[in-house]
Amino acid sequence: SGIQYSEVGNEPDIGEDGGCPYRFTHESYCRYYEYTVAAALRADPQAKVGGPALAYFKSPILPALFELCASRQVPLHFVSWHIYNSDPAAIRATIDYVKALLGRYPKLKPETVLDEWNMALTTPPENARIQPCFVAEVAWQMKDAGLDLSCYYHIRDFHVDRDRFARFFSAKGASFMAAWWNRMPQYDGLFDYQNNVRPPYFAFKLLSRLTGDRLAADSSSPTAHAFLTYDQTYDLHSLLIWNFSAAPTKVKVINLHLPGRLVAHRRSLDAASASSDENARLRPLKDVALSAEMELDLASYAVEFWSIEKPR
Repeated sequence: SGIQYSEVGNEPDIGEDGGCPYRFTHESYCRYYEYTVAAALRADPQAKVGGPALAYFKSPILPALFELCASRQVPLHFVSWHIYNSDPAAIRATIDYVKALLGRYPKLKPETVLDEWNMALTTPPENARIQPCFVAEVAWQMKDAGLDLSCYYHIRDFHVDRDRFARFFSAKGASFMAAWWNRMPQYDGLFDYQNNVRPPYFAFKLLSRLTGDRLAADSSSPTAHAFLTYDQTYDLHSLLIWNFSAAPTKVKVINLHLPGRLVAHRRSLDAASASSDENARLRPLKDVALSAEMELDLASYAVEFWSIEKPR
């Protein structure tokens, strides 16, 4: 079928408020999970099964599921949960919590999947520069914490049809879904309702340019982090660096490992531009010749991308 992952449920701890027509206790979810994965694996023995796609990562459903799978050898190929929080450290804390809980069950080796994440749903960022920088910082925290997979929520804002939800929701639940998606301001989509691209899209575009092998890029600053890669095919180093802070900061860039004379072609992610044209969003900055040690001024929520190569 081409579908590898089968997730049992979606936010079963909050029911219709999470968009699905069921709400479970930890006991009932475990029964449901055991029967469902057995059926899924009969239909496709190669499927990866897991869950519970929690709205709240500390729900009692999670330890109960781990206990079930460890004690009864029920397959659990991945464990999943969601979080909407504007603090990247809070998102990191969910990963640390799930991994610590898994540590109590050494026989379980599931992938860790944070398959919905974004900023707080009801508190939009006041500064347009925050959300793209948030994307970069959360990606760094995820990698640093050892998360296996993640899914940003979501690609595009979308109006819903209340009548379609009413076929399998209560009247109250269907009205809640329609009111939330059709009348509440939405800030999560990489594309808005009119298909206009939003600034966080360009943070993902810059992340996608970090091709090749990841190299070490350490920072002594709690707010400034970076990704550094080398792509042998293009003989090109790429550096993505940002400052997730309301205050500007100075960063020392120390070139300890990059070979020979190199030049950085710099781009700044301009989230405040009135245009969504890529050349306006990814604004060219002055090239710099790399030295053994250099100081970089990063404005609040600044995101810079450097393509580093030999002088032409």
